Amino acid sequence: MAEAASSSAGASEPETQQFGNVLLAGKDQHREENLGTLRMHSGGFGWKSKKTGHVIAISKSDLRGAEWAKAPPYACMLKLRAKGGFSHTFVGLRSQDRGVVGDYCARVFELDLKDVAFSWKGWNWGEALVEGTSLAFRVEDKAALEIPLAAVSQAIASNRKEAIIELADDDTAAPEDEMVVGIRFHVPAAARDDEADEEELAPAETLVAQIKESGDLEASGTSLATFEDVGLTVPRGRYDIEMFDKFLKLHGKTYDYKVLYTNVASVYVLPKQDNYTMAFVVSLEHPLRQGATMYPHIVMQLPRDATVDLEIALDSAELKRRFDDKLERSESGELVDLLPKVMCAFTKKKVVRPKVGGFNGEKEDKLPRPRASASIAQANDGFLYPLDKCFFFVANKPLHIDFERIGSLEFNRSARTFDITLYMRDGSSHQFVNLQRSDYKELFAFLQGKQIKIRNLAAANKANADDADDESDGGEEEPRAADLETHHGASREVPASRRRGPVYGSHQAAAREQQRRGRRDGRRRRRRRRRLGGGRGLRARRGV
Repeated sequence: MAEAASSSAGASEPETQQFGNVLLAGKDQHREENLGTLRMHSGGFGWKSKKTGHVIAISKSDLRGAEWAKAPPYACMLKLRAKGGFSHTFVGLRSQDRGVVGDYCARVFELDLKDVAFSWKGWNWGEALVEGTSLAFRVEDKAALEIPLAAVSQAIASNRKEAIIELADDDTAAPEDEMVVGIRFHVPAAARDDEADEEELAPAETLVAQIKESGDLEASGTSLATFEDVGLTVPRGRYDIEMFDKFLKLHGKTYDYKVLYTNVASVYVLPKQDNYTMAFVVSLEHPLRQGATMYPHIVMQLPRDATVDLEIALDSAELKRRFDDKLERSESGELVDLLPKVMCAFTKKKVVRPKVGGFNGEKEDKLPRPRASASIAQANDGFLYPLDKCFFFVANKPLHIDFERIGSLEFNRSARTFDITLYMRDGSSHQFVNLQRSDYKELFAFLQGKQIKIRNLAAANKANADDADDESDGGEEEPRAADLETHHGASREVPASRRRGPVYGSHQAAAREQQRRGRRDGRRRRRRRRRLGGGRGLRARRGV
């Protein structure tokens, strides 16, 4: 509702107009703090949130245009265009307010309030263009769709005819809300003459270039630090990592990704089994998206012997103000140390490493032991890292499991391997199979120290005691049944080079071993029936 208030400066000053219950439009429009009051005065426009007191001010000198449109079902909206291509949209005005706003803009700001019509036809063909800081789609010169470029996380051109736009997830949306996560524009190229330059950009490539130049993908300031040609296993490829003020950018040959620093949940540095590379993991609150593929973790593979020289594009005073002596303008050293250091400084997160007294952290022989155990989860080979507060499984599909989410666990041990099943508090479960038996004792003691409930505690304790007895006997193990073969009634041990089973292979090898045992038992039963006079006679004698 419009309210008039006399200005204290005198009668010559134009009166102030105020409108209550006006929403600041955008992706956060549904939030309570975006409801406020819009005010027109001689110096420009101002909007103030009722809940937080947040103020948006647009001075008279910065105003570049004003637009009025109907917002379904019954409200109207006012869009103010400001200097630099920025715009602010306010929803909740009434149709009778159109005259008040238009007359005020003409008298005070010398601006014509333009009426804008939206396209309600539902057509999916029209014109896509960049307008200031927004990507607009128009049908018959009427607005049909508008996307803020700040919400664009990736833009690529496919086959020179398609512009693929990926949008960042909205972390303020409710679980039942629907949101746009991606859109494709088919931009066919016009017929070209034979003499046309083959290197000329196609219309789809031109649109993508405009989005990158105008949006946060490239034009959000100068890169403050850059790491070139870093190998990633998830998503796979080699990328340049550019650190900006509020986000980092992964620039690859085909795809680019933007990661807000506020989206980083945790950072891990994990030693790999080859003693040559380190896994540097960046876990995200909201995963990256490439089509239907989600990446909740970014996994980098850093060689231990790689060195790098880094220049941070900030002066000494600004560097100290932002990072509090954590970084210097010129940094040099090993990549495995420098990249986590810079990442933690920009994201304000602490790096998580295997603790000295953690899993395989202290041994009497003082020899370095692997800090992870080779395992298989959901048909993916990888390495399971028991950390101080969580499990982290490094594979093509990484998995992070906090200890506080685990309700109980269960050990299942075979001759030379063992499995572990984690039962979560929400009813789900995760199983890791084919862990080496040499890690059983250490992992059992580690998990007991974390106060995690073990379902088959008695059996696990017995298996642990058996392992201790085997170690006291010198570590010699008797050949298991799977390692013996029968020949004319005599058993002899199979050479190690011919052994198969879950110790020497994966799940497939274990399945083959079980199938062979089943076929062998079936042949034995058939031979026994033949010796007793056939299957039917045997059943008759048994009274079946």
